[in-house]
Amino acid sequence: GAISETHPVTDELTDEEKLQRGLCALLRAMLSAAPADATVGHTELEALRPLLSLMKGQRADAELSTDACACLATLARRSVVLTKQVAKCGAVKTLLLTMRQHIKCEDVHTHAVGALRAIADASEGCRKLILDAHGVAMLCVVMKRHSLAPPLQRDGIATLACLMLHGEAGRKAVANEKEGVEVFVGGMLLCAREKLDIAHAADALRLLAEDHPDLVKRIGMANGKK
Repeated sequence: GAISETHPVTDELTDEEKLQRGLCALLRAMLSAAPADATVGHTELEALRPLLSLMKGQRADAELSTDACACLATLARRSVVLTKQVAKCGAVKTLLLTMRQHIKCEDVHTHAVGALRAIADASEGCRKLILDAHGVAMLCVVMKRHSLAPPLQRDGIATLACLMLHGEAGRKAVANEKEGVEVFVGGMLLCAREKLDIAHAADALRLLAEDHPDLVKRIGMANGKK
């Protein structure tokens, strides 16, 4: 069935797959102990680059990818210092490629988008990494696919809103995305129904409309107005 395709039972794993998942668990455990002020080069973060390498090498393994994305999201949420280290090591591209590989896997996307949200919040340089890697396009793809997943929509909306609020480049990226406006408004509506905070999203949408008046009609239609 669908479950076994994305999360094979342990008995069906090869020795190599078991080894790689064991290595992933070890690296995650090491990173879970990293203090909030740790930087690359410190012992506490020695496992970060190997984890990213493992994600690249074992990208086809959905369970390993889910666990690794969850680890990166937890690490990135712990402090801005740690978030910047995660981004500095190349996590943005690794996350986006992992999302593309597992386009149907909601678990992978939920954790990956959570990590991207923390990265977008961290600094201008981090936001540029997401924009340069065409992160807006991938965010829109996964948000459209998982349109009824509240945590994913909340973090996706927050990431896009952050990119739009902090510069014209972010607003332009959303405006240029084929269904960017519709995905963003759809996420806002779901978050409103789930009573999740969307204050920053509303501000971002207003700025987007001011920069791109031609989008006002699409915004209205996405919101259910004719």
